[in-house]
Amino acid sequence: MNGISGGGIQFDTVPVVNVDYRYNPSKPTATAVQVDPAQVKAFAAELIGAAPAVPQVTVDVSNASPKEGLAARVSSLLTGKGFAQGTTGTVAARKTSLVRFPPDLAAAGAEIARQLGGLATQVSSAVPAGHVEVVLGQVYSGPGVSDGGGAPGGPPPISPDGDNCVD
Repeated sequence: MNGISGGGIQFDTVPVVNVDYRYNPSKPTATAVQVDPAQVKAFAAELIGAAPAVPQVTVDVSNASPKEGLAARVSSLLTGKGFAQGTTGTVAARKTSLVRFPPDLAAAGAEIARQLGGLATQVSSAVPAGHVEVVLGQVYSGPGVSDGGGAPGGPPPISPDGDNCVD
């Protein structure tokens, strides 16, 4: 670091999965910032000029749960991991989650299912070419389930607008 001046330093923010991660259910006010190591690695690679491989897979995400905004949050998460953003929406209620994909995208479908917490997978010729479909059921508890807001009555989430953020 010898010889680096103030003009030679750049600050940036790594991608964050959940700014209000509750890592200990017995202490609901104990929170942390949760990151996805793969996202951070891709972010760092982009900063130093090594572009990560971007799969040519479009992910459509449907919400079959009562959790408002879930499909959009999960879609955004997957886009941050290098997948192309597809459609989002709400579908009829369903208890469990499922990742469906055409036979030629089995590896991508399995990877998406893994990244979302080990969801069930299904090969389906009804899924359009180049797409993977994610249906988030009522019991889905993987990444994106929280909107990052604080607990009711608890401290607000950290944001650059409040005095609880260190820049």
